[in-house]
Amino acid sequence: MKVYEALPPLSPRAGFLRTVSGWRNAALVEFGPEGTMHYAQSAIHGETDNLFTTGMEEKQIIFGDTANLEAAIREVDARRAPEVLFVTSSPVSEIIGTDLLGVCRSLQPELHGRILCWDRVPMEGTEAEGQRKACALAAGYLREQAARFSGKKSGEKKHVLILGLNASDWNGTADLNELRRMLAQYLGLTCLNENDGRFRLSELVQADWILVVDPAATVLAETARELWGTPWYGAVPYGIAGSEELLRNAEESLGLVRNRQWETDRREVDRLISQFRMSVRTGAQGLLLDVRAHRQGALKRFLSREAGLFVKLPENDGQSFSGSGVVARPDTVRPGDIFLGCGTACALYPGAKALCMDYPTSGQLRLTPYVPYMGLHGAANLLNALYPLCEQSL
Repeated sequence: MKVYEALPPLSPRAGFLRTVSGWRNAALVEFGPEGTMHYAQSAIHGETDNLFTTGMEEKQIIFGDTANLEAAIREVDARRAPEVLFVTSSPVSEIIGTDLLGVCRSLQPELHGRILCWDRVPMEGTEAEGQRKACALAAGYLREQAARFSGKKSGEKKHVLILGLNASDWNGTADLNELRRMLAQYLGLTCLNENDGRFRLSELVQADWILVVDPAATVLAETARELWGTPWYGAVPYGIAGSEELLRNAEESLGLVRNRQWETDRREVDRLISQFRMSVRTGAQGLLLDVRAHRQGALKRFLSREAGLFVKLPENDGQSFSGSGVVARPDTVRPGDIFLGCGTACALYPGAKALCMDYPTSGQLRLTPYVPYMGLHGAANLLNALYPLCEQSL
C-alpha cells in the first residue's frame, strides 16, 4: 500500500467513469457497493445520471452471486434504452473474481443495447489509462456497427464535434463554449456537442470535422477518419496563436474562410495582452505550471511567448504532480512564485500565490460557466486572473 501526503492519484476506474459520463447515449453498470459509486459520482463534475451500481451486499461477496448484477443490467437497458451499455468490475467485486465477460455474453441476446465489458479494472495506474480504455471500447463498437450508421447530414451547414472537453473538466463548460463560439462566429460551423459537452457516440458519423482536446479521445477521431474519412485535429487552443492554428486547420480541412470579425477580435485581445506585458514585471517572478501533461505545452507557449512570463515546469523526477489529477510534493514552489496547478496542490500552500487550473477543492467551486481560459476570450480571462498575482511594474 502506498502512502500519500494528500489525495492519491486518480485511478483508471475514475477516468473510465468520467469518460462514459460524457456520452449521452451510453450507460454504465458497476458490479460494486453503493458507497464506491457515490464517491465517484460526487468527484465528477457535471452530469452522472448514466452511471449506476448494483449495490453489492455481503452475500454477493461471500457466495459470488451475480443475480443483482444481471437484474441491474436488464433494468438499465429497459429504462434508459442506452445504445451502449458498459459493465465494469469494482475493487470489491475483484475480490471474488466474478466472470463479468461471461455474464455479459449470456445477457446480450435479450438486451436492446450493446454491452461493452471492462473486467479486471486495475486499481493502480492513471486516470488517462481509464479514459483511453473507454474510448478504445467505444471505437471498437463504432467499427462493429459502422454499416448501420446513416451517412453524413445533408445540407450546406458543416458540423464539428469536440472530443475530450465537457462539464467533468474544471472550467470545461466555459472552455467548450468559447471554442463553439469561435467556430460558429468565425467559420459558421455548427457544434454537435450539447451545452455541457455531452454527445452521442453515433454523432461521430455526422461530424465534418473533429477537434480532439484530450489525446485519450484520439482513437475515436482516428476511427471516424478510417470509417468515414472525417478529418480531425488535435490541439489545446490557448492564446492567440493556439486559436489561430485551430481556425486555420478547420479552414484547410473544410475549404472555409474565416470572416472579418476574427481580425477585429484578435486585435482587441492582442491589445489586452500588450497592456498586461507593460503593466507587470514579467521577469520578477517565476510561474510554476503544473497541469495535465497534454495541456502544459500549449499553456507554456501562451504564457511565455505571448504574455512574456517566465514559466517553469515541475522538477519532480520529470513527473507532474497535477498532471494526473493528483498531488505530490511541490518542492519546486519557491517564495514569490506563482503556482498554477490542481486545487489540492494549491490548497496545500495557502500562503502561496496560486491559481487553480484543474480538479478544484470544495473551496474553489467555479460558479459560472462563462469564464473560459481557452480560445481567444480565454486568453484575456486567464491574464486577468493572473494579474493580481503578478508584481506590478508601476
